[in-house]
Amino acid sequence: GMGGAFVGLADNAWAIVFNPAGLALLPAREISAFYSPQPFGLTELSLASFAFVHPTSVGSFGISANRFGFELYREVSGTLSYGNSYNDLFSFGINLTYNSLSIKNYGSASTMGIDVGFLASITTGLRWGFFAANINAPTIGEAKEKLPQVYATGLSYAPVEGLFVGIDVVKDVRHPVFVKGGIEYKVVDAVSLRAGAGSNPTKFSSGIGVHYSFVDFDYAMTTHQDLGLSHQFSVTVNFRNLE
Repeated sequence: GMGGAFVGLADNAWAIVFNPAGLALLPAREISAFYSPQPFGLTELSLASFAFVHPTSVGSFGISANRFGFELYREVSGTLSYGNSYNDLFSFGINLTYNSLSIKNYGSASTMGIDVGFLASITTGLRWGFFAANINAPTIGEAKEKLPQVYATGLSYAPVEGLFVGIDVVKDVRHPVFVKGGIEYKVVDAVSLRAGAGSNPTKFSSGIGVHYSFVDFDYAMTTHQDLGLSHQFSVTVNFRNLE
């Protein structure tokens, strides 16, 4: 809902995807499931993901799994993550991801990718983050096709309680730089509203989060200037109030 601007925030289980350094800041176990059934109206592009984080005295460990595509073309990945912090002022994280690609009548292939991330507290309410995906430059298949190498940096700012603002600058080595930004406002303790935008191509998003007891329900809608609407849903269980 915040336009994907999450590198400098990374405050839930999906830090595994956006910046694993954020795992070190989670105070309790968290499990989440995400589903986008028809991105741009196409069921062939459906995406389902799962993430779980377990904080310990020696750092936070995470695991996630993703499935994209349909029976003719499918991408599946699994990630092991670790994050740790120093005096809650600086944290770092690393991902090891197994990527598998299968194309009907053409077979399948797999490879391993490595991601790293960093988070630093600049002042009260202001954080800076950095994330680098596939820094080992992995290739897949007989054609040695390169997986996306992506570098992102972002800031998150909480000027007052219940209000978050985030902005990310992202560079995929194959494409021009693009920017993502978003805002989240907690209307009441149980409801948060979100809005965001991104460039290259231009995209707008909005969303709502509902918190009930130890469960969060989130919905987001993204518009693409050429491809139309995408709907996304997630359910998260936070064990903070159960332990």
